[in-house]
Amino acid sequence: MFCVYQKREIVVDADYDYDRIVWVDEDGNEANKLQSRRLELLHENFREPPEKWRRVAVKDIDEFVTCCFTEQGCKDYLAVNGHNLRLPFIYVKSGFRNAEYIGIRNWLAGIRIKGE
Repeated sequence: MFCVYQKREIVVDADYDYDRIVWVDEDGNEANKLQSRRLELLHENFREPPEKWRRVAVKDIDEFVTCCFTEQGCKDYLAVNGHNLRLPFIYVKSGFRNAEYIGIRNWLAGIRIKGE
């Protein structure tokens, strides 16, 4: 089974696992690199940043989008819908030692199409 995933950002506790720190203003706009460096320096030196800024820890997680029977199916899906996804990628799932999955796979493989 071939699956399409995308990356999704979630806010997490900065005391645990995170991918990056983001500074966000009261309107939800992310600080640019220079602003971020200055705000982070204030934070590291135990000084209060301006009130409009909030420090947020962000983690990228893998979010399932769809699955296909072939890699080409995933590529075709991405060709028509990939522009709506954030950092999409294809991942292969295995049915190893899964009797139910193997049974369905074998049943599908045994279907004959008229005229073939």
